[in-house]
Amino acid sequence: MELFSIKYTIGNRKIFNVRNLLLFIIFLLTFSVNAFGGSLRLTGKDVDVLCKAVGGCSDDTRKDWRIALNKIDNFSFLVSQSYIAMDENKLFNQPSYGYGFGNNSRNRALNMCRSKDYDSFSNCKIVIRNNVVVNEKMKNIILNLLNDDR
Repeated sequence: MELFSIKYTIGNRKIFNVRNLLLFIIFLLTFSVNAFGGSLRLTGKDVDVLCKAVGGCSDDTRKDWRIALNKIDNFSFLVSQSYIAMDENKLFNQPSYGYGFGNNSRNRALNMCRSKDYDSFSNCKIVIRNNVVVNEKMKNIILNLLNDDR
């Protein structure tokens, strides 16, 4: 008797086979990852790659991003939300940025980004949410950089 060949029946009618159910669940998980793409999660150790992706960072920017990316990992029981916003118009040319944690952190990150940019045409958008890169352009650049390093 196979381990996963347990059959559940009601009377003489077969309801499902555990093996088939497991195969179906694996199929669904595989399909969802392929159909919707995997997420790219960053930590404080990835600040160098993030800086390279945006065309370079000052020491202050590097420090801010390391704090922002470590906050959700080290204090996840205290910090429910973490955001990093960047000027999408200058995304790969040292953009202005902002970050925020906890309550109202999304607005805090966007407002900080807008206040750092002296250009009236700034287009600050959330790029990283809870350490996951949510901007597709940024995600693709970082993935390319990570693949080049291998």
